[in-house]
Amino acid sequence: MKKREIVIVVLLIVFGVVYNAVEKGKIRFAGDFSRYFDRMRLVSDRYSEFPQSEKVFPAPGKITIANPAGEITIDKSLDNQVHLFSFFRVYFQNKEDAFSKKIAQNARVLTKVENNELTVSADCRPEFPFNRLRIRLQLLVPAGVELALDNREGIVSIRHCGKNIFLRQENGNVVLEDIPSAVKLEITHGNLHAKNIAENVTMSTRQSEIFLENAAAVRLQGRHADCQLKKIAGPVWIEHAYGRITLDGAGQAEIYGRHSQITARNIRDGLKLSNAFDNIFLEKIHGDVSVSGRSSKIEMRQVVAKNMMIENSFADTAIAGFSGGTLNALIKNGNFTLSSSAIAERLNVESSYARIELAPGAWADPAFNLKTTHGRIYNQSTFSMELFQEKGESFANRSGQKPEVVINNVYGDIYLK
Repeated sequence: MKKREIVIVVLLIVFGVVYNAVEKGKIRFAGDFSRYFDRMRLVSDRYSEFPQSEKVFPAPGKITIANPAGEITIDKSLDNQVHLFSFFRVYFQNKEDAFSKKIAQNARVLTKVENNELTVSADCRPEFPFNRLRIRLQLLVPAGVELALDNREGIVSIRHCGKNIFLRQENGNVVLEDIPSAVKLEITHGNLHAKNIAENVTMSTRQSEIFLENAAAVRLQGRHADCQLKKIAGPVWIEHAYGRITLDGAGQAEIYGRHSQITARNIRDGLKLSNAFDNIFLEKIHGDVSVSGRSSKIEMRQVVAKNMMIENSFADTAIAGFSGGTLNALIKNGNFTLSSSAIAERLNVESSYARIELAPGAWADPAFNLKTTHGRIYNQSTFSMELFQEKGESFANRSGQKPEVVINNVYGDIYLK
């Protein structure tokens, strides 16, 4: 092999390793690490604060706020007026210098009222000193005012007010409490703590931790994020990669994951779920259920469904406490265990390179039709069956009523307990 060809092969190997690391999330925080070396990093944790005069405005229909580096705090006003308080926080290294006061003098908060909209923007001349300055905005806002916020490098807090809230947040946490309207949120490099949202929540998040409790409905797109959702009254739709999803309580759920550890409990009206390369745990699920996994261990408990479809490959599937009409399972390169089930109509299992274990539980008079190729059938149950073999195939039959059990297995054993 020529030297040039060797170099090309080495470069391809390096590229493959780096790409694989990125895909699996091993260097997911590279962006976080690098930002400490850029111009956004504060020089120290010591600062002087320069409060500005309060500004008061009649209640507008909408408030738009843009803050390049700082905090925004909004709470409910009691007098049908908007109260704006602003503070310039200037950081210094050793001791406060003359330059700190100059920065405060050049900082400004601009306001404009036009077409029933109040616009608030923060700035500093001639160029914003991100490593020295943070601008804090505090507002008291009447109920029913629409809010559109864009904030960076600080915390956003909204309580007890807002209408059709839109928030774009980067490098800072968000707190939302007792919001009487819908919320649309984009958050990067920050955590969300939200509680009591009266209407729908639409969210896009990256490299974040999300906690949301008590909302009407949720639509979430996340990447490199840990998300915990509780007590969602209506439907939940999630598309997620790299991290953890915990959903406890929802009307209906639709979840699409990749490298996502998924836990879902207390779903009332059906679940559709697809995941790859991480585990799935489901408990107390009602309504029609469809679950698809690839290299995802699936564990299910206390499922009540008229129809349930399970498809999994390269990992095990275990179901305990299923009650319903029909259960269909397609298993490849992974074991399948079903126990404590009450199936009214039909169990249909098609598998390859899998071990099948069935503990019928409350079945009264089931009809069995079992077949395995390159495997054996073990009947350790109380049901009598006809067992026979033909070359590399094993068969078992039993005439009965319901449920009807059909299993077709290749390269695996079948156990009835």
